[in-house]
Amino acid sequence: MGRKKKEVKVDLTVEENFQERNHIEEVRGIEPIERLNINKIDEYYFAILIRDEETLTGRISREEMDLIYRLYSSKGANLSQTSVARNFPQYTENEFKKILRAFNIKKDSLPRAPHIIEEMTNEEAVTLTLNLKKKDFLKKLDEEDSKRTKQEVKDLIKKLNKEKEKVNDIKSLLKEIEIPKFESRVQYSFTKEDNKTALIIPLSDLHVGASVSKYSMYDNEYNEEEVMKRFDLIINEIYRLHSMFDFSRIVVLNLGDSLDGYNGQTARGGHDMPQNMDNKEQVKVFTRQMFRFFDLINQDFTTSYYCVGESNHDGDFGWLANEKLASMLEVVYPDMKVKVFDTYINYFKVGETTIVLSHGKDNETMFKNLPLTINKETENKIIEYLDYNNINGNVIFIKGDLHQSALTYSRRFTYWSVGSFFGSSQWIQTNFGNTKACCDLGILRKDNNFISSRIILN
Repeated sequence: MGRKKKEVKVDLTVEENFQERNHIEEVRGIEPIERLNINKIDEYYFAILIRDEETLTGRISREEMDLIYRLYSSKGANLSQTSVARNFPQYTENEFKKILRAFNIKKDSLPRAPHIIEEMTNEEAVTLTLNLKKKDFLKKLDEEDSKRTKQEVKDLIKKLNKEKEKVNDIKSLLKEIEIPKFESRVQYSFTKEDNKTALIIPLSDLHVGASVSKYSMYDNEYNEEEVMKRFDLIINEIYRLHSMFDFSRIVVLNLGDSLDGYNGQTARGGHDMPQNMDNKEQVKVFTRQMFRFFDLINQDFTTSYYCVGESNHDGDFGWLANEKLASMLEVVYPDMKVKVFDTYINYFKVGETTIVLSHGKDNETMFKNLPLTINKETENKIIEYLDYNNINGNVIFIKGDLHQSALTYSRRFTYWSVGSFFGSSQWIQTNFGNTKACCDLGILRKDNNFISSRIILN
């Protein structure tokens, strides 16, 4: 039975410049990918504007696209543009260069076409990544063999073995993760084209493993099932906000206290806490539910993950759990930007805006928490940090720790305190009242305007 080719039409007369007027499209056929509920890519269509010349249009088959990636990628054959172009005599070398640029095919791209990666299972993606690491390792040995001593070679082999152990550990953990269907999610059609608007999701104070007594003043049942329910509420809110703001990117932050504590105590020690999970269970539940969350939202959005390096409840224990999560995400989603910082405060950029993230209290040295709203003393400390790191322009400082939400402004930055995914322990309820579990979200527009919202989770 023959396949029907999709007729592609594009208006190239309304954009502002040549780069934005280029059009590329993945043309899907009728053969389905059951686990993703989409059809396989049959070919790739492009229409590229060239100044003072006719528009360059054409189609590239599945096989041709995979050949380009395998030959051009530095992790593949690592051939030059000129060498790869010889396999496509229908285009000049300059035209072929424009095709690579239009499809964003770079030297550091994986040596597999997008449809190959899309059709892989998680385990196949893990195996591919491991094989590429082996190849990079062996190539590095060949290049530097004359410079390295025997001890250095032994160190590299040891490092490779550790990588093998890490990937095998991730494989075994992935087998434990059964991702339930999420029937309540509203379905949309997405292009993943970057429109410069981003959704910022600062997750803070998950306190996985925390136990709230049934004799507490207010209910706050907290276990793995409840963690999953709360993530589902956030996912529904993401799609509701998308219908209003049409963002293409999601930046997920982890502001610390992911786990409730190690051996029933905080990182600073001397503070016993009621917990319903042991150390291993806390790590498993946290990584399983966070991976499920990313697996669901990454289907429709370009997603990244940034995590603070220190917080007062879980300390290095939480850092290790997030390193494990980061390894899982990097293996299964190699194009996702993932960063777990080593320090309690750090920064990165989203477009023209600098995001500074902190838990609000570190593992051991801070005498008092950063406040809920900005004051003169805290403002001066943060400005000193900005000056030291040469940070200028639009800045948003985001922190957790106090389990409360507030948005205030200083001379040079926005100060955003976000609430707790967990909510209130019995101790908090008794001493401070019923602080509801919540998730704060923020829309960062391409003009740097910032809109915040909040969703209650219990």
